[in-house]
Amino acid sequence: MPIGGPVRPREPLRVWLMVFALVLAAFLGAALGLVWQRWIADDSPQEVGSDGTEQDASANAAATPVATPNAR
Repeated sequence: MPIGGPVRPREPLRVWLMVFALVLAAFLGAALGLVWQRWIADDSPQEVGSDGTEQDASANAAATPVATPNAR
């Protein structure tokens, strides 16, 4: 009778493979987010003018006076 139980070799956890997959997923997600932000998302806000046409908010902001509180 052998001393001790049957020793089964441990299966490696492949930790380095999991770390590589996590880092790769993070970089791909960041790159996809940058592409989405740069080319797909429309980041210029549009406002509807009094005549019903859309105008850039930046063009309208220059013509709008800014009120200052307690101005004398």
